[in-house]
Amino acid sequence: MNSKKYRLIVLFIVIDCVFLLLWFTSKSASLYGGHNVIKSGNFTRLSKRGTILGTPAEKGSKVSSSHFDFPKTWTSLLDPVLHYNVSSRKYAPDAPNKIVLLFNKEPWTSLKDTNNIYDTCEYNNCFMTTNRSYLATASGILFNFCHSDMGMSPPISRLDRNPDQAWMFRCGETPVHFWFNDYKQASWLGMLNWSISYRLDSDIPHPYGTMKTRQVVVKKDYEKIFQAKHKTALWVVSNCHPQSARGVYVDLLKKHGLQIDVFGDCAGKRISEEEYERTLPKYKFFLSFENSLCHDYVTEKFFRMYNHDLVLVVRGGADYRRLIPTNTYINTADFLSVPKLVEYLNTLGNDPVRYTELLKKKDLYDGVFGKTYAQNLCQMCKMLNNVAQYRKTYGNVRDYLENGQCRMATDVDNPGDRNAYLNYRRVFQ
Repeated sequence: MNSKKYRLIVLFIVIDCVFLLLWFTSKSASLYGGHNVIKSGNFTRLSKRGTILGTPAEKGSKVSSSHFDFPKTWTSLLDPVLHYNVSSRKYAPDAPNKIVLLFNKEPWTSLKDTNNIYDTCEYNNCFMTTNRSYLATASGILFNFCHSDMGMSPPISRLDRNPDQAWMFRCGETPVHFWFNDYKQASWLGMLNWSISYRLDSDIPHPYGTMKTRQVVVKKDYEKIFQAKHKTALWVVSNCHPQSARGVYVDLLKKHGLQIDVFGDCAGKRISEEEYERTLPKYKFFLSFENSLCHDYVTEKFFRMYNHDLVLVVRGGADYRRLIPTNTYINTADFLSVPKLVEYLNTLGNDPVRYTELLKKKDLYDGVFGKTYAQNLCQMCKMLNNVAQYRKTYGNVRDYLENGQCRMATDVDNPGDRNAYLNYRRVFQ
C-alpha cells in the first residue's frame, strides 16, 4: 500500500471518528439540554451553556445550585423597569399557546382573570390551566410550594421530563410561614428552575406593590389637611402574635408617650370600611409594621396606605432605602431607641410646616397596589417564549428559600423564642 493511499485511509477514519463524536455529543446535549456535567468535590453541577433541567445527582451527593445570573427584572420597587412592551402584541389570537400547568391551585387564583391578563401581554400566547393531561407537554409547570398538594416527589421523573419545560415555584409568604414540607424532599433536588416571590432576587418578582414617580404635581390644601388631624397614630392589626414581635414594640411606643389607637381583631375593635375611611384623615401617622422580619418583605399595608394623607411609620426586615428610595416615610430602624422615635414623631406631628412638607414630598410618588400580578405573568410568558435565554436550575431550593432570610427582633427585650418558628434552623442564620 503506497503512502498516499495509507494517508487517505487514515484521514477517512479520523473524519468518521469526528462525526461519531459530534453525534454522541449532540445526543448527550439533548438529554441535558446542552449542559456539560461538571463534578467538583461533593457537588454535581452543570456548566453555564446548558438547559433548564439539572443533571441527576449521584447517590448520596449534594446538588449545587446551577444558578445563572440572567438579567434581573427589577432592582427596586420604585419605577421598576419592565423588560417587555405592553403596548404591542407579538402573536395573533389563533397562534399556538404556551401552556402553563398550575399544578396545585390555591383558592384565590382565578384562571379566567389570569388568562385575560396573558392576552394583554407583549408575549400574549400563554394560557394557564389546571388540566393535568398537559403534564408532559406544557411549556411550564407552576408549583405553589407553600400550599398543599405540591407532592413529596415530582410528578415527572427526571429522565422522562422534557428538558425545555420550565418548572416554576411560587409563594407570597415568608419562610417562617412555610407550612408544607413537599419542596424539602430529596426528590426535588435539581428539579426547579424559576422562582416567583416578593423577593427582588426572584427570577420572576411578584412583590405586593410598587412605587411610581408622579408626572403631574398634586395640588392639595395641605394646611386644611393638617388642621383636620387631632389624633397621632393609627394601627390596624389582626395577626396578634407574629414573628416580628410588633405588638411588643407598639406597647413600648405607648409606654414612652405615643398616642396610638388600635383597631382589628387583636384589639377586639373591628371597624367598617366606611368608618375606616372617615377616620383616617384624623390621624397623622399610620403604623405599617410587618408580621415577619425578612428580606424584601414589604406587604400591602404599605402600598395600600401610602396614598392617604398621613405619614407611614414602617418596621420590617427589608432594606427600605434600597427598595423604596423616596425618603417619604419613617423607618423605626433609623432610631437608636424607642424614646428617640417617640420624641421625633411627637415633635414632627406638632409642627405644621415640617409635617406638611413631608406630605408634599410624599405626594411626588404614587403607591401602586394590585398590578404586580400582571407584571409577573407578562414576564413569565416572555421567558417561556425565550427559554434559551433563561436556562437555570436550583440545586437545593431550600438554600435559596430559607437560609438566613429572616431575623429576630432586636429592638424589644422579649422578641420571643426563635425555635418556635418554622424552619428556624435555616431561616435565622
